[in-house]
Amino acid sequence: MRLTNFLPLLLALTLVSPTALAAPKGKKAGWKKGYYQNDWQIGYGFKSCIMVVDALSDVEMSDVTQADIITDNRKSIGALTAQYTHRAGQKVSFGLAISFERTTQDCIVKFKSLETKVGELTNSYISATPLLRFNWVEGNTVMFYSKLAAGITFIGDSFDKTTETDYDIQSQKQHYFGYQISPVGLMFGKKICGFIEAGFGTHGLLQGGLTYKF
Repeated sequence: MRLTNFLPLLLALTLVSPTALAAPKGKKAGWKKGYYQNDWQIGYGFKSCIMVVDALSDVEMSDVTQADIITDNRKSIGALTAQYTHRAGQKVSFGLAISFERTTQDCIVKFKSLETKVGELTNSYISATPLLRFNWVEGNTVMFYSKLAAGITFIGDSFDKTTETDYDIQSQKQHYFGYQISPVGLMFGKKICGFIEAGFGTHGLLQGGLTYKF
C-alpha cells in the first residue's frame, strides 16, 4: 500500500487524539500533581530482629569433644538500611530495602565445671526485602504511613581465636526469612525529609533517618 492511503486515517487520529487522551491524562494528573514519585532513604535502627535470631541460633563447633559451647556478651552495631521507593498511586508505594547489621559474641567452651572463653564469633547480616508502603495521611510537609517488607537475609561469619587451640566455631544458618513490619511511620519535610518508624524486623524496633524525594 502507498503512504497516501493512510493520510485520511492519520488526519482523523490527529483530530481525535486530544479529546481521546484528555481523560486518561487528566486522571493521572489528579493524583500525581503535587506528589514526588520516587524517594531514596537511609536509616539507622535499634533492636532489630537480628539480635533475637542471633540469640536463638545454634553454632557448630569442630575439634572439641565431650564439651558444650555457650555464647555471652552479645553486641550489635545496629541496623543500617538503604531504601528506594516508587509511588504507584496516591496511597500506595513499592520498593526495595537493603539492610546491614553486624553482631559479635563471646564463645565459651564448657567442659564439666570449667568454662573457657575460646574466641569471638562475628556475624554479618545482609537483608534484601521488597516492600510495600501505604500512605494513610499526607500533607505538604507531613505524612503518616505503614510499611511491610519481606525477603531474605544472608549470614556471613568469622571466628577470632583467643586461645592456642584447634577450636573452629561457625553459625549453623547461612540464610533465613527477612522481614520488617512497621505499623506506624512519620515522614516530615518537603524534598529532603526526616522520618521515624516503629515496628519489628530487620530494620529495627525503632528506626530513623533521612529521605530524599524526587
